[in-house]
Formats: sequence, C-alpha cells, structure tokens
Amino acid sequence: MKQRHKSRSRNGGLDLRALVKAEGLLADFIAAARRRPPQPQPVAPVRRSALPARELTPREVLQTAAKLVCLGESVHSFALPIQIAARVVEPADLASFSAEVEGHILALAGLFDSYLTAHPGLLKRCDGETRRVMEAELSMARADLAKLAKVATGKLALDIGESYLPQGFDCSAS
Repeated sequence: MKQRHKSRSRNGGLDLRALVKAEGLLADFIAAARRRPPQPQPVAPVRRSALPARELTPREVLQTAAKLVCLGESVHSFALPIQIAARVVEPADLASFSAEVEGHILALAGLFDSYLTAHPGLLKRCDGETRRVMEAELSMARADLAKLAKVATGKLALDIGESYLPQGFDCSAS
C-alpha cells in the first residue's frame, strides 16, 4: 500500500493541521532569532586565493610598505568612529553594524595570529625596541578581544560613560 505524505489529507489537499503546526514552528524560530543578537562572523578575505609567492622588485617593496603604512593609519583612524557608532548609527541597524565591525576586526586579528603562527621567528627580525612594542601592541589587542568576549556574554560590564551612547539614552533603564 502506498503511503501518503503526512501534510496531505486523504482527498489530496493540504492538511491544515500540518500547515498550522509548521506556521507555529516557523513563528517560534523567527521570534527566537530576533531575541538573539547577531553573532559576528569573521569576514572572508577579499582575495579568494593567495597571491603567488615571488620576490618583489625594490620599487614594489617600497610601494607595498607604503600601502601598509597607509592601511595601519587608516585602521587607527577608525577607532573613534567605531567607538561612537552607538551614538550615530540608526538604532535599528546598531546590532548588525556592530556585528559587521566585530567580524572585520576578528578577521584582522585572525590574519595576524595565523601569520605569526606560520612564521614563528617573524618578530625576531625586528630590533629590540620595535619587537617589544609590537609584542605589547599585539598583547593589548588580544586582551581587548578577550574583554570584548566577556562584554558580549554579559560577564563584564564596562562603565563607558554617556559620550558613547545615543543622546537622551537612559542608562538607568539598562
């Protein structure tokens, strides 16, 4: 005997009980998803594959080093706009904007961590003072990301002051 799919009634039409149950499950899933803040995902690199390794010409070395200096200055210049984003980004977009920023920062941290893991002697190429500063900066970045994880899970509350919050935000309501 041929079995019928349970969402179909005996007369070949759709089973309304199955549809109502599916609608309820979907509504519950959507409601649960709305209650959860978006989870940041590390952003995929722009390039799908690595550039082929080759020796750069002196001109290319200079140009690449200059690009890295500009990128570093650019990353540094994004600090304040990121920090005051809660004050200026539309409230409806704030959670997703924050998740996007976090994903990009985690991707950048992952890039450094994976490169340093693949090249363990990299920092030894720097002179003593530069090496100490780089190690300190990388350590501070990791500490800030660890603090971020605690803030995101509610294990740490930061007193950030009102200058980073939307105007008129009532801190006592939180």
